[in-house]
Amino acid sequence: MPDLAVEKKVVSYHGWLWLFIAIQNWVLDFGRPWFALLFTDSYFPLNRPSLGDYGHMLHNLTMSLSMLALLKRTPEWLRYFLVAVYIMGASIHLVGDSINHRLIVSGYKNYLTVEDNPIMRNVEPKSLVLSFELLYFYDEYLGHFMWFLPLFISFYLYYSNSFSRQKFRFSAGPLFCLNVVLNSCIYWYLVTEGQLIELYFVLITSFFVITLVEIQRGRSPDINGVFIFLTMTVTGVLILIWVYYLWDNPVLRARYPGVLYVPEPWSFILMRKEASV
Repeated sequence: MPDLAVEKKVVSYHGWLWLFIAIQNWVLDFGRPWFALLFTDSYFPLNRPSLGDYGHMLHNLTMSLSMLALLKRTPEWLRYFLVAVYIMGASIHLVGDSINHRLIVSGYKNYLTVEDNPIMRNVEPKSLVLSFELLYFYDEYLGHFMWFLPLFISFYLYYSNSFSRQKFRFSAGPLFCLNVVLNSCIYWYLVTEGQLIELYFVLITSFFVITLVEIQRGRSPDINGVFIFLTMTVTGVLILIWVYYLWDNPVLRARYPGVLYVPEPWSFILMRKEASV
């Protein structure tokens, strides 16, 4: 049985850090394509970085610093290794996403495969299509994997380090609730837009497994552990609602034919925009 005589401990909530993470994700990541729509090529020529690209560069820096703050209890070599891999993946994605935006301006349809896009049918020589498929692989697969794998590992380490035999006393205040809403919504967007459902599934499963193991050992998470567990759980609920809403969409079904059907939000937005024209 847990020792009821253990003194309760007040642990400070990393609320302002999580608020900073949420704001930078909303502004510098979610905001990137909106910047591209608002500030057209008359402001930022297509042969130069866009405002969204500069935002991506800044996001790579600020999120790396945030990861270092989250990993304070992690061995130094692992902390810097994870951040290095994160920067590599985010930089690969920066280049791929930047070129992808310029393709969209030229008529590329993001909700279709590379080969099925009308502008690719007229590309000569046809072997160039393979180069664009390689670019798509770097952008959507390798870049996203190297970008988010170290981030999700950081979340797991952050959660696993929050357990203790001490009794924690905390309450969910306004900042806690605001952070849950902001972070769960943005990670719904990042998981679906980045096609990271497999990585997310591994993360949330590991959260539940370590929770069961630690409870059996008489250990419980502090307020920071409760926060990230709740945030990732709400993220999963939002993903399920999103998939249910678009379950019978024939266009997106053709675009995402795999067993795990999770459409990208921007594919849906661009599809609806074209349908309304």
